[in-house]
Amino acid sequence: MSNIVYNKKQKIFETPAKMKKRMVSYLEWIDEKNEPKTQQICKKCGEKKKTKRSTCCGVGFELRTIEVPNDKQLRPSIHGFAAYAGTTAKTIWKYSKKSEEFSDVVEWFKTVLQADIEQILLNPYTKNTQGAKFVAINNYGWAERQEVTGKDGGAIVFEEVRNKILNKVRQEKNNKK
Repeated sequence: MSNIVYNKKQKIFETPAKMKKRMVSYLEWIDEKNEPKTQQICKKCGEKKKTKRSTCCGVGFELRTIEVPNDKQLRPSIHGFAAYAGTTAKTIWKYSKKSEEFSDVVEWFKTVLQADIEQILLNPYTKNTQGAKFVAINNYGWAERQEVTGKDGGAIVFEEVRNKILNKVRQEKNNKK
């Protein structure tokens, strides 16, 4: 995060439009940092090209470029944006209370962040069933419930249960005498 500067006294965002523009800039910066790196390797032996030498396997390099996954993926966040903008998350929340326009921009950004989180949790390659369940319950009104039924799937008759308990208590009382 080389372009992070802390601006304590300065007004960070003059208008909601400038705040949104800065948020978009932050998201683009995240995308740029997460781009896969490329590496050149020899087509014949698979050796990675480390120097500018022009031969490999006794012949000239036949290079192909491969993508190397970036193992230091950055995820966008309110705190990350605040640091990027040179302020604190607390200040971002204060801006959201300044006016309806600032509030709308912060809500838009939270929606973008929520979508990113959902994509991670709902990724079929991770088989994250708990993540999918979390998203469904907290964002789409699903409820985790268990149905309890009485004998043969019928309704539970509480009077019957109450009487069984009372009878058992009476029997135990009589046995103690």
